[in-house]
Amino acid sequence: MSADVSVIESIGASGWECLERFGVPDVVIANAGISIGVDTSMPEDLPVMARVMTTNVMGIAATFGPFIGPMVARGSGTLV
Repeated sequence: MSADVSVIESIGASGWECLERFGVPDVVIANAGISIGVDTSMPEDLPVMARVMTTNVMGIAATFGPFIGPMVARGSGTLV
């Protein structure tokens, strides 16, 4: 399985594939992101900052999304 954390559909599909192949994991670790220097006083850097936020914040949410319901149903699981 491979996925691009910056592509919401990609990371979500990978999570569902993991569940189908291996069942509900005990732990899911979302450890991916990007860091790009930005200067918020420069309007042209705002799209770069949006890309960083989308990748690092929404990527985590998309990574965890497929696992939350199954972990809750099972009554255990850890998201890191």
